[in-house]
Amino acid sequence: MYFFNSLTRKYFWVGLVATVLAAGFTITSFWFTSIIENDAKRISIAGSERIRILKIEMLAMMAASHVSHSFSEATYLTEIGKFEENLMGFRDGNPTMNVKACKNKEITHRVSKLIDEWTAGVKPELLAAGENIRAGNPVAINKLHVTINSYCDEIDDLTTSIARRSGRQFLLHDKIRLTLL
Repeated sequence: MYFFNSLTRKYFWVGLVATVLAAGFTITSFWFTSIIENDAKRISIAGSERIRILKIEMLAMMAASHVSHSFSEATYLTEIGKFEENLMGFRDGNPTMNVKACKNKEITHRVSKLIDEWTAGVKPELLAAGENIRAGNPVAINKLHVTINSYCDEIDDLTTSIARRSGRQFLLHDKIRLTLL
């Protein structure tokens, strides 16, 4: 070929192609890392939320069964508020948690479903249990336990969904890397 008859041109084009491939490899690695980092944060937050809802349940059950005579309504309500704040930040993004808004439709749908269930069922039941404990009225511990456990199962399903998404991202990243190599 007439275009590559000079050694300088050959080295230039080989160097340019190698630089473009290395840049593409580096860019995909940074892109992938940012996605996986956000997914890892989401999994961590979902686990923390699961523990927090179980802590709220424990506070209510200990107070209702009179194991703990010092029911702190302020602590109880603070934990409920933190749970709700983290749940909303999980979907909409929260700079203090360092989580971006979720763009995946499946995960957003699952989180919205969790928020709807929290708003319509779990939170009112927890608040009613707190009111009954404070007033000295009996609390349906079994019903509360079943509600919290089913809610925890949905949080676990969300975590599994995020982990599956991360697995798909790993496969996509591997395909892109192999294509660039």
